[in-house]
Amino acid sequence: MAVAWSPDGTRVATASDDVTARVWNAISGKAVTPPLVHQGGVRAVVWSPDGTRVATASADQTARVWDAGSGQAVTPPLAHQGLVYAVAWSPDGTRVATASDDQTARVWDVSWDTGTLANWRAALAYCTWSLNRDGVLVNNSVLVKRDPEIRVSSRVRDSDYT
Repeated sequence: MAVAWSPDGTRVATASDDVTARVWNAISGKAVTPPLVHQGGVRAVVWSPDGTRVATASADQTARVWDAGSGQAVTPPLAHQGLVYAVAWSPDGTRVATASDDQTARVWDVSWDTGTLANWRAALAYCTWSLNRDGVLVNNSVLVKRDPEIRVSSRVRDSDYT
C-alpha cells in the first residue's frame, strides 16, 4: 500500500492490495476518478510533476500511467518479468522509471500527449539497465558510472567500458 499527495496538495492518490489505486479529493474525501485497476496488488503510486497523471506499480508485473482527472490509462502496460515494486517520474515528466523483482530497472518514454490508451499505440521506448564487470550501469543511450561523474553519450561504445 502507498499514498502520495498531488503536487498542488488538493488530491491524494492511494495504492492498495485490492488491485486498485484511487485518486481522492483531499478536502471532501470523495473519489475523483474511478478505480485505477491492475490485475495484482498495487505497490506504489506517484504523481507526475505537473499533477496531471499518476503512475502505479503492481504485483501484476506492470506499471501504468493514468490520467489523474479521468482515470483513463494513457499508456499500455509497462511490462516487466516480475513484480514491479517502485515507480518514479523524471523531473520533466517525460519519463517513468520502474524497478522490478526481475532485477531490472527500466526507463520508459511517456512524453507523447495523446490522451487515452485507445489513441496511444506507438511503440514504447524503454531502456533496460545492467551492471557491467566494471560496475558501470549501461544501456543503449546512456552510460552512468558509480562515482559522482555522469557521462551521457548518444550511444555506448566498446571504448566506454575500458
